[in-house]
Order: sequence, then C-alpha cells, then structure tokens
Amino acid sequence: MFRVRKTWLALVALALAWTAPVGAASLPGLRAAGADADKWILNKADFVLVVNVKQLAAAELMKKGGIDLLDGVIKSQPQARAIVEATGLQPFKDIDSILISGVLGGKSGDARGLLVVRGRFDPANALAVARKKKDVEVIKEGTVHVIKLKIRDQPAYAAFLNKSTLVVTESKESTVAWLKNGGKQSAQLSASLSKALGYFKGTESLTLALGVTAGMKEQISKVPQLAVAGRKLQTVTASLTVTDTVALDVVASTSDKKSTQQLQTALTGLKGVAEVMLQADETAFNKKASELLDQVKISSDEKGVHITCKLTKGQIDGLTRVR
Repeated sequence: MFRVRKTWLALVALALAWTAPVGAASLPGLRAAGADADKWILNKADFVLVVNVKQLAAAELMKKGGIDLLDGVIKSQPQARAIVEATGLQPFKDIDSILISGVLGGKSGDARGLLVVRGRFDPANALAVARKKKDVEVIKEGTVHVIKLKIRDQPAYAAFLNKSTLVVTESKESTVAWLKNGGKQSAQLSASLSKALGYFKGTESLTLALGVTAGMKEQISKVPQLAVAGRKLQTVTASLTVTDTVALDVVASTSDKKSTQQLQTALTGLKGVAEVMLQADETAFNKKASELLDQVKISSDEKGVHITCKLTKGQIDGLTRVR
C-alpha cells in the first residue's frame, strides 16, 4: 500500500506459505486495535502495525509536555498523516487506534495494504473538510462517499463505515469492498507472523510484526555483516512503549540458535562502527547521539536478538534541542 514495499524493506526479509486463522483475543499485538482487529487485516499479510493512540495520549510523558512526541508518531506514518490532514481529524481527541496491514508484493509489484482507523468521528463534517482541500476529491460510489487523496504521490481511497471506523486502501473498489465485507471473517496469516503477534504484551503504544520476505532477505544480504545470518531471518517485531519514559524493543528471530548468535555478533559490531563514527566528529549533536547510543543494548533469548533502548524525556529533549 502506498509504495509500502519500499517503506518496509528497510526494516528487514521469507513469509511462510502455510497460513492459519488468527484471533485478536489470542494475539496481544492486535489488542489495541479492537476485539475484532483480526477481521480487519489483509489475508497473508507480510506485516501488521498497530498504533495505540489512546494509550499514547494518556501516557505520563504526555503530561510532561510530550505531545510533540505523540504528534511525531502519528506524522511518521504517511497514511495516517494524509488522512488527518484531508479530513480535519484531531488525533488526540478523535482517534483511538490505527491498524495497518500490508502485502509487500515482491518483484511482481502487487503490493497492497489496508489502513483502519478507530475512534469517534463525524463523517459529514470530515467530508465537508475534504471537499475544501486541494488535491483531495470526494467521489460517490453508490451510497458511499469515498475520499480520494494522495499518499507519497500515490492515490489512496478512504471511506467511513460509521462513526467509529474509517477504512483506507489503494483503490476505490477495494475500499468499498472492505466497507461491505470487513469485520466478518478472521484473516489468514502465516504461522510465523501469528507467532510474532503473540510476543507482545498488549499494552504497548506501538507494535509492528513483520514476516521476513524473500525480497527483504535479498536486500539484507547485501550488507556484508548480515549476509550469513540475514538469510535465516524469519520475523522482525518492534514495540514502542511510552509511559513516563520511552522504551523500544526490536526483536529479530531466526530459524536456529547458531544464526541468532551470528546475528547478535553482527549487530553488536555494527553498533561499534556507529559509535566510532560518532566519536570521530565531536559535534554537539554527535556527542549527544553517542550518549544515547550507549543506552542501546543488544542481547538474545529464545525469541531472537533484542535491540532495546529506554530513554527519559530529558534525554529525548536533550537530543532534539541540539542542532
């Protein structure tokens, strides 16, 4: 969706062909998107991303002036940002969660995606706002009003199912079809992606589960340090939890213990290279970035290799103030 393949190739690469039905109740990674989130995901999706906007807005860090951080999380997702700008929605007031699933498409180029926003909406007002926006068009398809907009110069089509659900896909036909059929049947996901979605606690601010595809594997293999271990990657998960601090946990799982150890060694080496590069140029920004890099820890367990980092608001502000 919306050139999603390029967006996610940077994260890393072998989706398993076997698929199984999922249930939101048993997959904590989907919990923030609603009890029926498993029915609003693409079949055989390569990745699933959930942003728990409601949790973010209530986090203690936000009470300490961290609203800019929350705004940054929303704006970091081009799809979400485009919808907010086109409809006039207020992220911290109107939106509870954002659920994005996608199929990367590989060399065939058939990438597609689905974005579902949950919250409290006034569809009539949102449509009125959209009609006043440049580069935004409101199309009537039967009884459905579809908002046509651009995301990264690609067309996207959004429509309100009701006052609590907004659906966005890459085609008008697909969006209308999801309004008609969405929420009726659990998606079919690969066993590896289903397993990855089960790794989360369900209380995170943001969760990402990615099934490593052949295309990603090829890209990763181009990095010398990851050429061997990268071929054994199965999934990559990432969680961001905002409370009075910001905690990040990225986990890369491989097919065997040896590959996990190799990957840990390679990532530790890459971190060392980054440290040397930052220390070589002692600008104020690099000095602060080097201090923050010290907070990044690399370890491994039965789930895979963990890259973790925990920052206080003071540490975050210290970096953003430096130019």
